[in-house]
Amino acid sequence: MIAGGEPRPSRKRAVVLALVLVLVALAAPLASSTVREGIEVRWLARSLRSRDPEVREETRVRLLAIGRPAIDPVFPEIVAGLVVEADSGWIFLGRVRDRTPEGTTYEHENTALDREKLFRVQVSVLGEPGFSRSARMLFRSDARRELVLGHGASAHPMGRQVEIYALQEARVMVPLDDELAPAVIEAVKKKLEETSYECPACEVSSKTPGVCPQCDKPLKRRE
Repeated sequence: MIAGGEPRPSRKRAVVLALVLVLVALAAPLASSTVREGIEVRWLARSLRSRDPEVREETRVRLLAIGRPAIDPVFPEIVAGLVVEADSGWIFLGRVRDRTPEGTTYEHENTALDREKLFRVQVSVLGEPGFSRSARMLFRSDARRELVLGHGASAHPMGRQVEIYALQEARVMVPLDDELAPAVIEAVKKKLEETSYECPACEVSSKTPGVCPQCDKPLKRRE
């Protein structure tokens, strides 16, 4: 201590050094790419709930570009939002039996997502998903189990118990062959339950997409 009661220069340096070390310790986690990605993911994820569909799609694209596992905390929400926006009536979970450049054949799995109770059904889907850029980013040709959306279904009886349903267009094909699958299925189920459709002319409401039973106009999803 020097005259006037002020700390000696050496003590001042020690205090400054201690403060620097504390700041370095606090800032160190931010230098981690994993932590930075986590912060970016949480920041971007807020826009998944935007009322603007273009903003939602751009957000999905940016998050999918970051990739898993960094986006795993919001991956179910990404898929659920995309499923609702692409929904055209047919949605199912299936195990891949065969995949060729022309399309994919699945063994249907009964789940809570089914709008029709099917038994031992095979589903063939033409092509790859083309609904949006984010749908194309989700597609993985080596996936063995997928959540599939499509439309243009036609049934073809195959013996007493097996039918093949052919979908003319694949809109979304989401790989579900890891431990995150149950969370994705639950998020999609909840999102679909919260979604409704209506006819802009007749105000007829429905829980599934399609056409109005009164005027045959396409039903619109309520935002």
